[in-house]
Amino acid sequence: MTPMSAGWALYAAGFRGYRIPTMIAIGQAESALDERAINLNTHDPQSPAYLSLDLGVWQINTYWWVDKRYRVQQLFDPTFNATVAWEVFTKSGGTNSAPVTGYQAWNTYRINRHTPFLSAAVKTWDQMGQP
Repeated sequence: MTPMSAGWALYAAGFRGYRIPTMIAIGQAESALDERAINLNTHDPQSPAYLSLDLGVWQINTYWWVDKRYRVQQLFDPTFNATVAWEVFTKSGGTNSAPVTGYQAWNTYRINRHTPFLSAAVKTWDQMGQP
């Protein structure tokens, strides 16, 4: 998906203001904005999420975030993935006025892997009219 379409999906999901470019940058770091991205978690055998999957643009984890309300396949729809990303963001303590704790749910944010993408994401947000 393009950064612009990612921005509008995030807006539709509930993200506002500077949260939009930050989440575009997180999506680029997580999956290169690939709505079909799948990653197997093998980094920590002691973690309860070991061998779980991260799916879609914002790499929603199947262990922590997928429940019986929806099917895994739905996470490959970028608009739905953005909606679940909003849920992850808010359940992690993020709000549009105090976002930092919400971003912490994404490892790419915690280790600053999103920062190389942030300048371009801000330009996309500017082109969107900064909603």
